[in-house]
Amino acid sequence: MNKGGFVIGSGGTVGEEVYELGKRSLVDEMMIGDFYGNEESGMKGDGLVGNELM
Repeated sequence: MNKGGFVIGSGGTVGEEVYELGKRSLVDEMMIGDFYGNEESGMKGDGLVGNELM
């Protein structure tokens, strides 16, 4: 779910939304910033989203 510039959801949901945002924006590259409570959560979250975008 895209909430005012934030994409929130499961790895699959975020992957789909980022992919569609890229198509609508007609860009070649996107920079993604993520925010997690700790390093372990960040590594897990990055892995889940990364798997969907590859």
